[in-house]
Amino acid sequence: MKLFVSLLIALTITGMALAAPKKDLSFAKMKFVHAWSDKKKAITTDEYVEPGKTLDNWQHMLAYRSYPTSKEPTSVIKTYLKQIKKPTQEPSVYRRSDSDLMLVFLIEAPDKSYAEFNIHRFVAEDGMVRSYQFAARNWKRDFSSLTAEVKENREKWMEAVGNLKQSDFNQ
Repeated sequence: MKLFVSLLIALTITGMALAAPKKDLSFAKMKFVHAWSDKKKAITTDEYVEPGKTLDNWQHMLAYRSYPTSKEPTSVIKTYLKQIKKPTQEPSVYRRSDSDLMLVFLIEAPDKSYAEFNIHRFVAEDGMVRSYQFAARNWKRDFSSLTAEVKENREKWMEAVGNLKQSDFNQ
């Protein structure tokens, strides 16, 4: 019995080590570093920003979330849309399959200090919902530079988000 318990503990520790977030990522020719984690029963989040940036001043961000208690992306999306700041435009929905949906939208801070372009993919994988997010933010109130960046990179970013998988974020 002791051997069984020891083996179970060792496997659990090994599994936890394998699920640790990667410290550095590349995405669409950009580099990112791990900035924040939050692990709860219903959702685990890992956020990444560009080197030298923080969660308070980032311009580009990647995020990975897992929803182990959810099976359907549409239920997670409904909750997500209620929680985010009101989009300045209706989110465009791209249905890659019934279990793989991508939302693309723009939000603006209530005080107009920034605008943020988001690509957020929700997919059912391994019996749970996972989400992959890329966001580009402009802090200068000169949103024409964000518009130009989005126009130039939107398709490339959407393709890159569509190719993200859990193993890109975890060691």
